[in-house]
Amino acid sequence: MKRWLIPSYFVIFSLFFTYNSSALTIPFCPHDQSAALIQFNSSFSIDCSVFSQPSILRAKTISWEEGTNCCLWDGVKCDTETGNVIALDLSFSCLFGPFPSNNTLFLLRHLRQLNLAGNDFRRSPMASQFGQLTSLTHLNISWSSFIGKVPPETSRLSKLLSLDLSIYGLMFEGHVFENMVANLTQLRHLLLSDVNMSQIVPTSFLNMSSYIQTLVLENNYELHGKFPEDVFRFPYLQKFRVSSNYLELKFPKTNWSAPLKSLQVTLSYLQELPDSIGDLTSLEILDLPVNHLGGPIPASVGNLTRLKYLDLSDNNLSGVLPVSAFNLRQVQFVDFSGNKLAGSFPSQVSELSQLSILDLDRNFLSGRVPSRLFSLPSLVLLRLSNNKLTGPIDQFDKVAPLEEAYLQNNEIEGPLPGSIALLVNLIYLDLSSNKLSGNFELDKLSKFKKLESLTLSNNALLSFTSESKASYSLPNLLFCTESRRFERVRPFEQSNPCH
Repeated sequence: MKRWLIPSYFVIFSLFFTYNSSALTIPFCPHDQSAALIQFNSSFSIDCSVFSQPSILRAKTISWEEGTNCCLWDGVKCDTETGNVIALDLSFSCLFGPFPSNNTLFLLRHLRQLNLAGNDFRRSPMASQFGQLTSLTHLNISWSSFIGKVPPETSRLSKLLSLDLSIYGLMFEGHVFENMVANLTQLRHLLLSDVNMSQIVPTSFLNMSSYIQTLVLENNYELHGKFPEDVFRFPYLQKFRVSSNYLELKFPKTNWSAPLKSLQVTLSYLQELPDSIGDLTSLEILDLPVNHLGGPIPASVGNLTRLKYLDLSDNNLSGVLPVSAFNLRQVQFVDFSGNKLAGSFPSQVSELSQLSILDLDRNFLSGRVPSRLFSLPSLVLLRLSNNKLTGPIDQFDKVAPLEEAYLQNNEIEGPLPGSIALLVNLIYLDLSSNKLSGNFELDKLSKFKKLESLTLSNNALLSFTSESKASYSLPNLLFCTESRRFERVRPFEQSNPCH
């Protein structure tokens, strides 16, 4: 299954803070807190070689030096008046080794922000002593190789605004989760991706803080049952993300006015996209692939004028392409592939000035391919393969910065438009298994300097001619087919690149 990356500022919630080294007064941290940090650091190896994603790693603690002011250490922030250590950001700091329950980190009782994400604590149990850090407002231990049960002492962190426990290996007992969400009344952001939640009753989420803004439950495949519909009505909810094979969800059909900006549900039992989706006028991401959605795409999608990312792929959606979806002038990504959509393209295609990716593969679309698609000013990928599209493709004047075009397995007939030679950014072009006819002048390929793959096979009436004796080269071409053969070819300087 293909997936496209959504921009990181919509997907990842992380804790970051900065220390202003140019401040007029630099506090000096207490000796006991400096010593606790030194001992904490000495309990781990610093080894960046054992981690993936080296580009985001930085061994922050390697510069810590005993006897110096810890308020100046990388990753440490102190209170400007008392000098107490109030924030520690050691995310992706190459810390490697077991995390004991008597770790001196737990002596830093003034900590408000703690980020240990992206280290490797060698499958250590999550210590109950985290519950002693009762001043914490932000706690992030995601992807740090903690395992075992989330300790009930987590419920003591009543000042938490943000909690990220996204780790494969952690699990919640039912009563621990219920107590935690009931006690963390100030919580704004809750991220629990990959946590084992098999003992959780989904109605427990109704007891979350009414201030909740972010709820991320990605890859929680043990979570099952009916998810409470009223969670989607939480007054401050801006980001909701879940993927769980056994979770049944229903969106509200009425009175749905939450300030949601990102709604992502994948691999879940979601059957209906109601008209009320159009009430979420703050939505920028609507990402609902690989569910059980059926029926037509509601016309109210056109109300989502701030939408930038729209993915309804691999469902059972039927009906025609909604005209309203092609009025979304801010949308950059549209994927309706793998459904049962039929009918022809609406005439408003040219309104999609920001669209960079359009994927309608594996549907039942018919009618002609609008030449306007090839003129969209931001389009780089067009996938219309495996439909029932017909008719010749008309000439076009304005040219999209198109890099990939897949139109194979349709019923497109007639000659290739000469203006296709204007698409000089093309890297992949596949028009195989259609009904193309006429003569295609191979000399026009000389402009495709970036072309790596060209597939025109299974077009019985299509022939190739060249009126020029001049040589030309396509230095990047790797694959070229014009018949049933599929060959690897060298960069060529011949009239017919496929021979």
